Amino acid sequence: MAQNLKELLIVDLELTCQKQKSDDPAFINEIIEIGICRLNLKTLELSEPEGILVKPLKSYLTPFCTDLTSITQEMLDQEGKTYNEAVNYIVQKYDSRDKGWASWGIDDVLCLEKNDKLYKNPFPLFSHHHTNIKHQYSVLFNHSKEFGLSRALELSKITPQGKHHRGMHDAYNTAQLWQAVLKQFRKV
Repeated sequence: MAQNLKELLIVDLELTCQKQKSDDPAFINEIIEIGICRLNLKTLELSEPEGILVKPLKSYLTPFCTDLTSITQEMLDQEGKTYNEAVNYIVQKYDSRDKGWASWGIDDVLCLEKNDKLYKNPFPLFSHHHTNIKHQYSVLFNHSKEFGLSRALELSKITPQGKHHRGMHDAYNTAQLWQAVLKQFRKV
């Protein structure tokens, strides 16, 4: 199937986490939020971001995780979907298997693969057309190393929106950064 080049889905995942790996050696990281923002590749307009909350099955929210993300157990209980419900919702709403997708780094790809196995999800959430914006940004601007999203936004003079470590806000900020890069290179 040919990739749809009209739109790119920018994705950011938030996971259950603990302060130190030694806190609970059996702890596993599960997705608790899938942040997503559409970038129209023709007009370079951004959609409003969305954060889909996901209930973990085998792990739990730690106080550290809640402090980092601002996601609470109450939020997950009230608004959260199962992982498979979240996948179905995104596939239906965003037609995610027909579009390329991007994230800041490769970690989100690896997390999705792990969660697909954990939840025995029979089909992929996104197409296999992934762009690692973190890597592309470093290559395009001739940086000798990759660095965090906050630093890239600062270097690009983009004011971050929302709370860092919330999937919907990080997806939007990554989309803003990629939008600026595409605008700059389309002028060349």
